[in-house]
Amino acid sequence: RRMITVRRAWGIELVDWATTEFTWFTGYAWRIAHCSDCGAHLGWRYEAEAARQPAKFYGLLAEAGAQG
Repeated sequence: RRMITVRRAWGIELVDWATTEFTWFTGYAWRIAHCSDCGAHLGWRYEAEAARQPAKFYGLLAEAGAQG
């Protein structure tokens, strides 16, 4: 699966608490991101653990919005 990173995203509902377990980005905790309308898994939000930039960003599945 391909993932794109963006600083802002709308229509996202975050699931559970942020965790650093198995993070793909050192220094960032992640949370699962679902579509706030249909509940489909869209990707993850990454949140900086310390003062770093960006403070948060989204890793979205490239094919999540491409439904036939």
